[in-house]
Amino acid sequence: MNADHAKHSNKADSGVCIRGVEYFTFAWIAGLLLAFVSSDWAFRLPLLLGIWAGGLTGLCLMKLLHRKTLLLCTLAAILATGAWFGYERNILRPLEALDGQRLLCSGTVKQIRVLDNDRIRYTLSMRINGIPTTVDWYISDIAGIEIGDEVTLDAEFTRIESDYRYQSLSGSIGNGKILRIYDSTLCDHRPDTGFSLRRTLHDYRQSITQIIRETLPVEEAGLLLGMLFGEKQALSETVTTALFHTGIGHITSVSGLHLVFFCTLLGLILNRFHLPPKAMFAATFCSILIFSLMVDSSVAVYRSGLMLLLAAAAPLFGRYPDTLRSLCWAMLICTVFTPYVIVSASFWLSVSGVFGIGIAAPWITRHLPKRLRSFASLCCVSIAVFPASIVLCGESSLLSPIGNLILLPLSVGALYIGLLVVCTGGLTAFLLPIAGLLCRLTTELAVWMAKLPFAFLTISSAQMQAFVVLAAGCVLLVAWKTKRQAPTAVMAAVLTGMLAIGLFLESRQNASRLQIAVLGTETQSTVVLTADRHTWVIDLTDAAKNAEYVSQYLEDYGIRHIDGLTLSGGRAAAAYQELLQTVEVQEIWMPEDVVWRDDMQLFGQTPQKLTAEQTVSVGNALLTLDMERHRIQWQGYDVILLDHACEASVEALIVLRYGGEPAVSDTCGIWIVPAVDAAKLDAQSYAGSNYLLTVWPDGRIRVTDLES
Repeated sequence: MNADHAKHSNKADSGVCIRGVEYFTFAWIAGLLLAFVSSDWAFRLPLLLGIWAGGLTGLCLMKLLHRKTLLLCTLAAILATGAWFGYERNILRPLEALDGQRLLCSGTVKQIRVLDNDRIRYTLSMRINGIPTTVDWYISDIAGIEIGDEVTLDAEFTRIESDYRYQSLSGSIGNGKILRIYDSTLCDHRPDTGFSLRRTLHDYRQSITQIIRETLPVEEAGLLLGMLFGEKQALSETVTTALFHTGIGHITSVSGLHLVFFCTLLGLILNRFHLPPKAMFAATFCSILIFSLMVDSSVAVYRSGLMLLLAAAAPLFGRYPDTLRSLCWAMLICTVFTPYVIVSASFWLSVSGVFGIGIAAPWITRHLPKRLRSFASLCCVSIAVFPASIVLCGESSLLSPIGNLILLPLSVGALYIGLLVVCTGGLTAFLLPIAGLLCRLTTELAVWMAKLPFAFLTISSAQMQAFVVLAAGCVLLVAWKTKRQAPTAVMAAVLTGMLAIGLFLESRQNASRLQIAVLGTETQSTVVLTADRHTWVIDLTDAAKNAEYVSQYLEDYGIRHIDGLTLSGGRAAAAYQELLQTVEVQEIWMPEDVVWRDDMQLFGQTPQKLTAEQTVSVGNALLTLDMERHRIQWQGYDVILLDHACEASVEALIVLRYGGEPAVSDTCGIWIVPAVDAAKLDAQSYAGSNYLLTVWPDGRIRVTDLES
């Protein structure tokens, strides 16, 4: 799809495509994905063989693959499947089996991160039963432990599990982390007395961080540190969400973009000395190594580092840089040595972004006027990232081209000033107020833009997400087959129209159903009611963490307006105020016995006191608020929410007993008990939280696990 492809696509004396690296990489990645999505061997083998045979047969019938290429792709898929199954059998499953076990183990400290709750997270590189792995060790600060030190622990290992608020499981596995340590005893500590480049760079980073924090206000310093080192603790949830909704959230995650900026700045300096290609390659390699050790490196950093090294090495071998081949080599190297990165969202978002800006954009915009080319390139990047963003994050920014056009230059200006401060050891710290001003403009504009209608698109259903993936595949197939922009654009426009129609029909269908989300953990429960496109939040246990679950749910389902918020106390009020700043709240209710000053406002209004039973409309549903229990009436069906301590038995379609195991038996179709052992319940009952109950007018009920 680029100029090099047209030049090198075929040998002069044969029809065999010499893009062997690209075909091998595509087949390798496809094999890893197919192996990952399969659940067990009885299901895996027929699935893999069927999909693979069907896909290759289709490509051969369309004359898109030659026989030698077909054999190469088959070999790559077989090797990839074996690599993933080998990783599962030899590393993943044995480490997961250590959950809850206590062992004596030793590890070397690779990273140190100070958390918000004044705890320290030490990232240890260790061998457990002969298996090399990386483990996060959470503990209070221990004086004297530094990067490079070796520690021996009597530790209980805890398997990383997914949490609805953060979905930490896939992210951790994508970074090679399977276990954590919370409960431990330090048995031995052996300091590293020799020179450690990693420790030296960490100490240097800490000194620069201190300078920035002392010079700039908290919010501006938080954004600048997020762009420089990936430290986002000081950024509020509102700002972080706004940055992602405007399409520039990647600036706060240290990625390939930051590495490119760092190497570009260094390259401008080195070009002054007119160094030969070998010296430039050595300087690029050293700069990539230093940058990766200084920041909390991610897969995106390694992938970008490999691409930059391949581009820098091309002139040494008399070749021109090829973006597609460099990207494929980087993907192949990353997944060969660490196949688990295939489940990393940052990996796919990074690959999609590079494909959009380095391959798709030059091909699509080459005939456009120069004035339109830059904006069209930004649109290409947004389109390229759209499928991965929808499937992995559930949403994608529609303002990304505008956000990158307006906000990215401001943030990049602040980033370059920050990099200059880093490269000069703080001597240019007098420029930090300018960086702070740029950061403030970025955050304020991002928050304002994120509140605009249609700032972002949320797609939560698996069917529509699958359609997005298939549509992306069709567009790539047309581009590959025709090598022309016009048919590709027509196909993209038709599929976009089909997606819009599908989302509209799905919205109409959802409006005819009642949805009740049961959120929280164990005794902490919150319910989000949605009926006829109207939403009401009922906080049942007054826990501050409940607001985090509600915020995540509203974001996942694209809800930006709620009719009402019912609080059971005042402790969670501040958390809701902080996390739902971008959500419009129409009414707020709380019990009359809650101490609340008349001059204190929540979401710009004074909460109404619940003195007696109160009935409100939520779309076509009726919600009855009471001190002891709440009742939802919809289409002739009842849903009762009440505390486990209430002895009275109730009869309803659904009964939610929150706060513990109830001592009574209710007459109901579905019984939700957030804090009871699942083994004690029958087939019509569910233990735990983070469920979504969907009720149809005919009485059908579906319970979906939101964490699955």
